[in-house]
Amino acid sequence: MAHASGVAGDVHALGEVVHSAQQAAQELKEVYTNVAKTVPADFADIGAAVGEVNTRLGFTGEALKQAATDFLEFAKVNGADVNTSVQLVTRAMGDAGIAAEDYNQVLDALTVAGQQSGISVDTLATNLAKYGAPLRALGMETEEAIAMFAGWEKAGVNTETAFSGMRKAISTWSAEGKDARVEFAK
Repeated sequence: MAHASGVAGDVHALGEVVHSAQQAAQELKEVYTNVAKTVPADFADIGAAVGEVNTRLGFTGEALKQAATDFLEFAKVNGADVNTSVQLVTRAMGDAGIAAEDYNQVLDALTVAGQQSGISVDTLATNLAKYGAPLRALGMETEEAIAMFAGWEKAGVNTETAFSGMRKAISTWSAEGKDARVEFAK
C-alpha cells in the first residue's frame, strides 16, 4: 500500500507541473499575440524576442511585452537581428552585473553610440561583453565603455591590441600593489 500512495503522490505532482507549464505557455502566447498586434514585425522575430527576453531576463506579463517590444524596435532602428541583439545585450548586462529591469539604458546607450559612430550595435555589444571586466577594473561605467568602443572603432583602433596592452598594464599595476583605477586615470 505504501508504494501505491507514493505513486499517487508522484502522479499528482506531475499533474501540477504539467498544469504550470500549460499556464506558462498560455501566458507566452498571450504576450506574443499582444506584441504582434502592436509592433509591425515578422512573426518569427516577435517569437524570438518574446522567447529570448523571457528566457534571458525572466520577464513575464506586461514587463515581457514591453521588453520584447523595445528589443524589436531596437533591432529595427539599428538594422540588427532581434534574436542576436537580445543575446548580445543580455550577455553584456550579465557580465556587467546590470539588473534586468535596466535593459533599456543599455539599448539607448548602444543606439546612440552606434548612430554617432556608424559602428554596428552588435559589434559594440560584443566588445562590451568581451572587454567589460578590464574596463570595470579601470573604473569605467557601461555607458563610458560603449562610447569608448564607438570612438575606437570609428578611429580604426584595433580593439584586440588595445586590450592586450590594457590587460598587461592592469596586471603590472596589481603586481606592484597599485590601484589600476588610479593609475589609468593618470
